[in-house]
Amino acid sequence: MKGFNDGGDGASRHEEAEKAVGIARRASTKVDALGREKRLQIELNKLDVLSKKLAQLKMGKEIPPTKTIDEEISELRAIVESALGGRPVKRRGLSSMTHVMLPKDATDAQVMAKFMSDRFRTGMRTYISVSKLLEEGYAEIDAVSSQINGLGNKKPLTLKADEKITQVLEQCAEIQASLHELVAGDPEIFIGSNLRKLKGYRRDLADVERGKIAITPSVEVQLREVIRAIDTGKPLFLHGDLGSGKTALLKLASKIYLQERAAREGTEGTASTVAEIVSGSSNTDETAFLGANGLKLEETEKTKLFTELNLAELEYQKWKDSNPFATPDETRNAQKAFYKAAGENASGTVTSFVLGPLYTAMKEGRPFIIDEMNMMPHGALTKLNDMLMMRPGDTVAVEGSEKGEVIKIKQGFVIVATGNLPSPDSNTYVGRKDLDAAFLSRFTLVSKEYLPQSNVNNFEDASPEDRKGSELFHMLLAKIMDNNGNINVPPGEIGKLWKLAVFARRTQEIFLGVSGDGTMRAALDKSVLSLRGVVPIIDSWVNKSTGSMRYELDHYIIDFINSAPKPESKAALYEIAQSIGLFPTKALKGNWPEGPDASASAGKVAPFNIKSPGNRAKPPEHGDASKTVETAFGSPPPRTEFPEFNAGNAEGVASSLEVIVGYKKAGADIERELKEIADELARRQSGGTAS
Repeated sequence: MKGFNDGGDGASRHEEAEKAVGIARRASTKVDALGREKRLQIELNKLDVLSKKLAQLKMGKEIPPTKTIDEEISELRAIVESALGGRPVKRRGLSSMTHVMLPKDATDAQVMAKFMSDRFRTGMRTYISVSKLLEEGYAEIDAVSSQINGLGNKKPLTLKADEKITQVLEQCAEIQASLHELVAGDPEIFIGSNLRKLKGYRRDLADVERGKIAITPSVEVQLREVIRAIDTGKPLFLHGDLGSGKTALLKLASKIYLQERAAREGTEGTASTVAEIVSGSSNTDETAFLGANGLKLEETEKTKLFTELNLAELEYQKWKDSNPFATPDETRNAQKAFYKAAGENASGTVTSFVLGPLYTAMKEGRPFIIDEMNMMPHGALTKLNDMLMMRPGDTVAVEGSEKGEVIKIKQGFVIVATGNLPSPDSNTYVGRKDLDAAFLSRFTLVSKEYLPQSNVNNFEDASPEDRKGSELFHMLLAKIMDNNGNINVPPGEIGKLWKLAVFARRTQEIFLGVSGDGTMRAALDKSVLSLRGVVPIIDSWVNKSTGSMRYELDHYIIDFINSAPKPESKAALYEIAQSIGLFPTKALKGNWPEGPDASASAGKVAPFNIKSPGNRAKPPEHGDASKTVETAFGSPPPRTEFPEFNAGNAEGVASSLEVIVGYKKAGADIERELKEIADELARRQSGGTAS
């Protein structure tokens, strides 16, 4: 059986293109080296300026105010003053940063409030300015490293650059340590800096369900690692497990890399900051990334063309039915021939080659992302293998181009991919191909982990270090707090929020094979709870249209469990959750039932019919921003410095602060009592029984 072909002159065109590639590569090598040296010198000059700024910081020179930083401080300052007992005042831009004069007869409470406000203003200005300078420093180090990698051999200029990078890295490390000391030694900065962090998480979480990623400290480390890898131009394989955020991380890293490069080159607003991407599947072939012939629709009468295309599709399907043993190449050529004929019948136009995302990324200097690479057939990966050796500055002949097009790869191009490494359990990732070791050796391997979370069951038992390192719990707190950092939740529910984070972590560990046995892992299957799965649970819990936090948190978690596809998975999830303390039974002063045995063999697990008993939550209690920060990161450091009080000593400090705390507590108690009275009246009016 004969297949279709594209004509007999393809080989000669390909040979001519290869000759052109060789000539272009030899001619451009020297020019590229000179250009890279010039760019490296520019980046080195920037790094030198940055080094001087860091040295000034180390010498203790005051940070000059900037409008952006002071406006951010102004917003945070009002929140923290309110939380710490000061009186929030209306602010107008930078005018809020001036010192407020106190009357001569100011009370101790007023003196203390002003003292805390002033320390917060000066301390946060330092914190934010230095944080931004460190970000700039690490980005500039990456930029210099990129130019060094491009030059390859060690020249005097690259050796000088290596020395400067080492110097600036040491400076950054020293400044970073000082920044940690600043936060750990001042209660206002401790609260302000950590509140700033939680507010950032809150903004990020709005996009998590749309495939974006939240930037936590651990993610930031991984993000910078990926950006550095992209900068080298060497292919990168980001491997990780279900729901860990691999694709979102690659997209964001590519965007930041392209934005930083555009800023260095002065091309902001003109260059695209979006990577080219193709999704791998069992049906993906090389045309998905290389490109294929396409019709020139603008030259075709559309109505006639659509008719011809429909006829071509019918003819193609008939051909497939009558040629069940055709090879993939024969099938593709047949399809191209039918569609080409349709175009010619419609208006006499012919097909032309349309560049695929891989060639487009090469031409425009952008990363090329292959999502779920090990879902692709081996044939497609083999075709990709030749492209993995290409680097910016190389020239490549466009395969399939009738004009013998040649592309010079622009700086910024790199092949990056996501996927899963081989698992000890072959059922973990069904449909994934094992990647050949030689193929993988062409990639830089980077692992994407789940968000860190302590495994301690009870919030009360978690140490300060457990709290500080539990980024998943921080994300949940950020999700339920308001824009000012306040959290209003029923008593006891923060403890359950912690248990939800631990529950998610436990499912991840069992899925990864880190804990639990094989039976539990098999029962759990793909029902692992990642941040993307936790967010909808929280959304349901705080949904104001259905009554915010009307029921205990367990009521909303059971909905997630009941959404699992198999009885074994539901039973496994319920058993894991109960081992942590969720869904308490009568023995634990609860009214949830025991679940079916998840360890029973597949197909023999009892039906999972557990419904929520509908336990109503108690009225919410108010927690301010300082309480939110303390819940997430532990208690602020003790105060070591105090203002000079009118009494001439610190005798009134304790009483003043006690009065402030007392007023706040009394106000909360009154609010709670009024709420209980209102609820009681509502029950009576609706005919309910009074307690």
